[in-house]
Amino acid sequence: MKFWIKTNSVKQVVIHLLLAAISFILLLVLFFFYFIPYIARQDEVTEVPRLTGASIDSVLAISDALPVEIIIQDSSFSTDYKPGTILSQYPLPGTQVKPGRKVYLTICPKEPPMTEMPKLTGISYPTAIAKLKSSQLQLGRIRFEPDIAIDIVLEQEIDGKPVPPGTPIKMGTKVDLVVGSGIGEEEFDVPDLTGLTLEEAETVLKERSLRLGIVRYDENAQAPYRRIFKQNPAAFVDLSQYELAGYDKHGKPIYRPIKVRSDSLFADGSHSKSLNLSKVPRNKIRPGEMIDVWVSNNPTYSVFNDTISVMMNEMQPIDSLIKKGGNRKK
Repeated sequence: MKFWIKTNSVKQVVIHLLLAAISFILLLVLFFFYFIPYIARQDEVTEVPRLTGASIDSVLAISDALPVEIIIQDSSFSTDYKPGTILSQYPLPGTQVKPGRKVYLTICPKEPPMTEMPKLTGISYPTAIAKLKSSQLQLGRIRFEPDIAIDIVLEQEIDGKPVPPGTPIKMGTKVDLVVGSGIGEEEFDVPDLTGLTLEEAETVLKERSLRLGIVRYDENAQAPYRRIFKQNPAAFVDLSQYELAGYDKHGKPIYRPIKVRSDSLFADGSHSKSLNLSKVPRNKIRPGEMIDVWVSNNPTYSVFNDTISVMMNEMQPIDSLIKKGGNRKK
């Protein structure tokens, strides 16, 4: 097949020649500015720099001067690195690549993600430490307190405050542990918790390195609402010679000797004045031991009735009696 360009005038010939010249010039430009440099770069390589361990901010600040392109691909939190640290890279450092090759980075996020506080109480503290690590949390302080459960975690705290399991916290948070160190050797009197609220009792126990045991609520208790009316071990060894007469306005129990009881509600004032429980032996306890308590859950009970009012006038709280007995001159 024959191919030719019809030219009916000199003008058309000139136009075709110009088009041919322009096409030739374009081919030369492509050849020298694109094809030749491309061929020359086939043998040009660069080495991937080591970026792991560096701060992502410092790397991005000099990214224009690097022979590779930086791409943040993923983030993975780790308590072993500061936020914003580059954890890994691909290709690896030292790899020979073409200039401009993309290097993908995994960094430690600047804002730690949230996690839930695990349940650490009731297990050994080495196990608790392992659970902290698996939850991407850090171990803070370990404080040992007297308790029958040796090496068992008693409380989990953050900044000195108890934190229950399931509470949302940031990964990397430091968690303090309170660990049992066993029963102490020193013996002292069992504190009298009757008449106290649970909060007041916990304060008393903590001051003496004792622990609150089982708490039982009694809806039928004839005792002030939300007050402790019984404990185990009891504060006193034997109160069989005394009976509970009622409670004072502060919720403290009032006792009287059984032998002074008569047909009337109380014996005369001389009998009430002779009441003295200071000689009643006290039970002993050691640091770390527990005291179980019974709490009144009867909101209908009131100490402000006629019978209790009489007892308040005639009798004295056991604590004041003990104090007076202890101060009596020999």
